[in-house]
Amino acid sequence: MGGAERWYRNLAERLRDEGHDVTYLTLRQWDRGEDAGVEEVEVIPVGPQMPLYGSNGNRRITPPLVFGAGVLWHLLRHGRSFDVVHTASFPYFSLLAASAVRGLGGYVLVTDWHEVWSSQYWREYLGRLGRVGETVQRLCARVRQRAFCFSELHGERLRALGLRGEPTVLRGEWAGPLGRPRPAPGGATAVFAGRLIPEKQAAALVGAIAVATTTRPKLRGAIYGDGPDRAASPQSMRTARPPWLPFTASSTTTSWRRRCATPSASSFPRGGRATAWSWSRRPRWAFPR
Repeated sequence: MGGAERWYRNLAERLRDEGHDVTYLTLRQWDRGEDAGVEEVEVIPVGPQMPLYGSNGNRRITPPLVFGAGVLWHLLRHGRSFDVVHTASFPYFSLLAASAVRGLGGYVLVTDWHEVWSSQYWREYLGRLGRVGETVQRLCARVRQRAFCFSELHGERLRALGLRGEPTVLRGEWAGPLGRPRPAPGGATAVFAGRLIPEKQAAALVGAIAVATTTRPKLRGAIYGDGPDRAASPQSMRTARPPWLPFTASSTTTSWRRRCATPSASSFPRGGRATAWSWSRRPRWAFPR
């Protein structure tokens, strides 16, 4: 589960606890016959389970199209049940779908822009098709919406794309306690936690830690995450001096936060869900994600 997925689950559960009825729309991410596992939240799959990434580590185009069509069909039938539809900008087609039928549903549209990709990054990611992706992103930015983003960088990019009004810049997606955790004993550890893709440069941290140990000889490193670069990171770790902690594909947040002396951020800024709720006596939310 990625950071944005955690964001929407936490949001759904918070709204549920405050007395809202919540509906969460998604592609099916679990085996048939299993429960989605979110108590008192109506989780509705609007499309089948399918691989989200291709063999090159890039996102596939089919899942966003399928999800967008599923969101469109659901809101055509049930859009009047919601006062607000809250969606992520990506994968774009769900946002366009929610905008297209807003006149029938009468809801307010709220959008989270976790990323706004630059023209250069679109070309790097999709080649000649990058212009198509960039155009779709621009169309989404110009939809009438209340927009949230998570950095001033992406807020500026959003304004440049033609957003109507000002985006609200949020200062993070952390849903846990705000107090600084007490570090666990055992020495200093620099931790990388995230999807292992070239933009995040997880493998580059190995060399950075080697340099840092010239002044902090007890410093160690650990990588938490998964993705197409997973094979490269352990190889570089095996040959590193000093040795790194074992590579871990997943870990509880509390575990790595307690071990972390320095959370590392080394990713390049790059470009790049939907929720609906109702203000009735018992408000109802729906999350297309």
